Amino acid sequence: MRVAIYLPLVIPLLVAAVAGPIARRLPPRAATWLLTVSALALALASSAVLGLLAPETRSRHPALPAAEPARPGDAGQPEKDLAARQR
Repeated sequence: MRVAIYLPLVIPLLVAAVAGPIARRLPPRAATWLLTVSALALALASSAVLGLLAPETRSRHPALPAAEPARPGDAGQPEKDLAARQR
């Protein structure tokens, strides 16, 4: 299962290595179509795999708690902390 998921992320590297020699052997019009269609197909496959991996990763790592408004005593607000202590 792991190979089936990560393979579409590795295949574009192999295609990039082969694309130059293939494009030089084909007529310009055919090479343009071939490179364009293969780039679109690889981009869609990579995006689909990343879309499948996102929920899996999110289920393994709990989301961060929702952000709350900062209060004067919270860390990261030294000006307000100092003002509160001086009162």
